[in-house]
Amino acid sequence: MHDFRDPSPLLAASFAAVPDTDVAFALPGRDRDWGELGAGIALDTGHATLTLGADTTLRRQDVRDQAYRASVRVRF
Repeated sequence: MHDFRDPSPLLAASFAAVPDTDVAFALPGRDRDWGELGAGIALDTGHATLTLGADTTLRRQDVRDQAYRASVRVRF
C-alpha cells in the first residue's frame, strides 16, 4: 500500500444512511509505505480437511495486525 495523498491526521468516513455527511476520526499516526502478507495451506484426507492460515502487516509502525486461523471439516 502507498498513501499518495497528503498525510492527514484525520480519516473521513461517511455512512450509507447519511451519504452527504462525513465524520472525522483521529488517527494516531500514519505510515506511508506498508504491505500485507497472507498464506494458507489445506490438507484433505478424504474424510476430513484441515486448513491453517496466517496474515500479517509488513513495514507498518502505527498498527500491527496478525491473524491466525485453523479449521477442521469432517465429512460423514
